[in-house]
Amino acid sequence: MAEAGGLAGGARPPRPREYDLLSLRIAVTGADTPVELIRRVGHELPFRAVITGYGLTEAGTATATSPADDVETVAATVGRPRPGFELRIVDGHGKDVPAGAPEEVLLRGESVMSHYLDDREATAQTLSANGWLRTGDLGLLDEAGSLRIVGRVKDMFIVGGFTAYPAEIERSLAQ
Repeated sequence: MAEAGGLAGGARPPRPREYDLLSLRIAVTGADTPVELIRRVGHELPFRAVITGYGLTEAGTATATSPADDVETVAATVGRPRPGFELRIVDGHGKDVPAGAPEEVLLRGESVMSHYLDDREATAQTLSANGWLRTGDLGLLDEAGSLRIVGRVKDMFIVGGFTAYPAEIERSLAQ
């Protein structure tokens, strides 16, 4: 018998075919989901689409893949900017970098916060005068304009002259 909060006595986990899942229409994943998991979700569950999104409390959902995207794009990226959002990838000096260069993700849009309550200093560090939100996330744009999150600005380190990101190391180890 299953107990509240988990399985008891070695009971097997529930199987999707044992439940009515026909009301499920779309699945939304987070960044960096293994391709094989995206395939399994698409084949084993009745979703019409599996997409990936990226958002922050300070902005809402800023990017998303499309139901028309292939599983590799859904697994490896968080898609393109949603309507009403602008996205930039900038270096430590605020200069735009070319596609494929991993640097900080900046967002601007109608749902980006206006300020932190009672914290002008944090607001000044996070929001530019013209409304660009510094996310603290490291990302890169691929040739199709899709965003790939590769880590956090504070998580980057230099090893033997090479820039290393824990998220990329974890991804390599998982493969």
